[in-house]
Amino acid sequence: MNHAGLWDDILKLVDVPGAVVAGGCLRDHFLGLEPKDIDVFIPCTSLEHWLEVKCGLMDKFYNKEQPAGGPYLWDLQEGKEYDCTDFDRDKNPLYGVLAGELCGYEVNIIARTNHATPEELVSMFDFGILQSWYDGTKTHYTEAQMVDCLFRRATLMHDKHVQQSINRFLRFNTRNPGVLSLILLFETPYAIPE
Repeated sequence: MNHAGLWDDILKLVDVPGAVVAGGCLRDHFLGLEPKDIDVFIPCTSLEHWLEVKCGLMDKFYNKEQPAGGPYLWDLQEGKEYDCTDFDRDKNPLYGVLAGELCGYEVNIIARTNHATPEELVSMFDFGILQSWYDGTKTHYTEAQMVDCLFRRATLMHDKHVQQSINRFLRFNTRNPGVLSLILLFETPYAIPE
């Protein structure tokens, strides 16, 4: 079941200082739903730092022959090379992503380039209901998350990547019809299906 004990077990397996579970799995927990996946965000100060963390995690978990149900990770960007001197933090908010299965759940380990604290991280999430995190000790919530959860809605918090955000909401709504209503705080030129 999706809860803090599971998130704690995953954070202990990942074992990266400052890692947090955040986003959709917490939303799903608050709504009584099973998560599609669990996102673990890790703080990295540079691409070199990410490569070091990634190598440690891959050494620990990468195994193409891993039996079903066992922990494993694979690099979503495997085979792509980065030139550390040309990495543009403004254009690509990710250092990298590992995906796999830990504790019987699909897990994504995400290293982003532009947050120093969990508060900064979740403030960039597109919907208010996603703006919470678990740090291995307790769950933290923004005011936007608490209001969205109370009223069972997904409030689009910023006008960056609006169509992508709306598409994400529609995919969630297809999996979980009628659970959340979509709220826009600004005008958008994108068509939103009823």
